[in-house]
Order: sequence, then C-alpha cells, then structure tokens
Amino acid sequence: MNGIISSAAGKVKDKMDTISKLLGYTPEKMAGDTKIVAMKIVDNAMEPRILAGDIVIARRQTDFTDGDLALICVYGMGHICRKIRCHTDGIELIASNNSYSAIHLSNEDIAAGKAFMIGKVIELRATL
Repeated sequence: MNGIISSAAGKVKDKMDTISKLLGYTPEKMAGDTKIVAMKIVDNAMEPRILAGDIVIARRQTDFTDGDLALICVYGMGHICRKIRCHTDGIELIASNNSYSAIHLSNEDIAAGKAFMIGKVIELRATL
C-alpha cells in the first residue's frame, strides 16, 4: 500500500554544508543533490540496527510504501526516524525497539500540521 503525505515545504534546511559537518566530508554522489538531508539519531527507538549517534541520510519525498524507513517531524517530538505503515485513514510510525509504542497519525493530523514527512532514509552512517 502506498501513502502520500503532505510535506511542509521549507521547514527542513538541507544544505550540503550541514551534511558535510555531520559526516566530516561531502559525499561525491550527493554533492549536487538538493533533495538530500542528514539527521543525527538522538534516541534508541530504532535499535538494534540504528543507534543513537548514527547519521541517517534521506532523500526528500512524500510518497512512501509500507516498510519504508522515513524521517518525520512530529509536533511535540521533533524529528524522528521510524518505519512507515500506511493505512487508508493515515499512517503508523513504528519503532524497531519494542520499548516504544507505535505513533498513529490520522490524515486529519497530518493536514493540520501535527506532522510532516521529511524523506525516505536511503543510507545509514554508523561509527564503529
């Protein structure tokens, strides 16, 4: 099942200097791409695969398929990384860590600006 979630344009600054600061260099394949964003993970919701301190790279988009890993901004929570489950009446944000409950967002919640989709995670940068 696919879901299209409205994204609030302009709320995420995706400048290459920000990515360069997070990664310590500018990846060649991303250097000219203005649709790439990077986020440092600050919680343990996606453990065991994605840990606090890891950096996820995402391509800005609003079209998601069940099981996609996405960056989302949720009112009151900030920017988070979760797996998407699409429903006809909204979406569910699923953590890998069972200590975290699923977050249910109705289409009305999204339309009201309580959350907006940043992008689909395409890469994980972890420190060994």
